[in-house]
Amino acid sequence: MYASQWFLTLFTAKFPLCMVFHIIDLLLCEGLNIIFHVALALLKTSKEDLLQADFEGALKFFRVQLPKRYRAEENARRLMEQACNIKVGVYTGTELQ
Repeated sequence: MYASQWFLTLFTAKFPLCMVFHIIDLLLCEGLNIIFHVALALLKTSKEDLLQADFEGALKFFRVQLPKRYRAEENARRLMEQACNIKVGVYTGTELQ
């Protein structure tokens, strides 16, 4: 539900501009895959909060609490580092590479 909004707006709809600037820089340098990596990093860093929340709590978390975490430039920079370090395998039909 939220990933589509993140992807369509390149995270500009909810997240602070300092974070969006990092994403756009990486998008220009690394290509479109960085959008998926940022989304995965956001979910990975929010795992504990999301596991404790019900559906309504998760929606509120994505809408309000998650963007607030990245108002600080340092937090946004750390998230971008995590996003760049995520390794995603490719399924070829018979095995994961």
